[in-house]
Amino acid sequence: MSGRPAKYSLFLCLCASALAQAQVTFTGTTSDDAFLATGSPSNPKGTNLTALNFGLGGVLLVASAASTNGEFQSVLKFNLSGATSLFHTSYGTGWTISGISIELTSNVGTAGTQPDNPLFNPVCGGNFVIQWLADDNWVEGSGRPNFPATDGVTYSSLSNLLAGGHEILCTNTYSPPGNNVHQTWSLPLQEGLLQDIADGRAVSLRLYAADDQINYLFNSHNFGNGNETLIHITAAP
Repeated sequence: MSGRPAKYSLFLCLCASALAQAQVTFTGTTSDDAFLATGSPSNPKGTNLTALNFGLGGVLLVASAASTNGEFQSVLKFNLSGATSLFHTSYGTGWTISGISIELTSNVGTAGTQPDNPLFNPVCGGNFVIQWLADDNWVEGSGRPNFPATDGVTYSSLSNLLAGGHEILCTNTYSPPGNNVHQTWSLPLQEGLLQDIADGRAVSLRLYAADDQINYLFNSHNFGNGNETLIHITAAP
């Protein structure tokens, strides 16, 4: 007779089941988010938008510099003090992170669709990067797509954000799934990200294009309507 005894396999199944049941997941939306735009000669809002803030926009965007209306990047900040508190309450100090993901959803998620605001590019699939930022000392500002401001993060301030340290987490392929379809992007358990969570600090992420095709729109926390940007963090004892 080959293989492990049935009782050994049963023991492994019970252990796996117990671990799955013991896991706890924190879910939260952004405390700050904003899209950053360069503008272009074809952009109805202007050729140079790099010093303008769009923190109160209802959407966030990723588009390449080759896009008709110019490049768009987005920055997200999550306050994770609630996550750390949840895990401490559940497990004391004996917990470890077993999974991290962000969930992005768009009211305008069909390929080829032109958003209502002509500032934005038509929706198109492609590749994008998610990057961890060490610097959390930025604010989303009060600018809107039709009424930009200068009181928050801008494309021009990216150089200061990146000077604080950064790490690429992953590159993903976006295929427009249709309107109001939730998509989840898993993040690797890398050191800077894990340390922020362990310390109960904020986590800042930057999303930017990895090719010349992508034009990805998704909802900000300011206009979520159930489609706001979310982070999911799972911990186990």
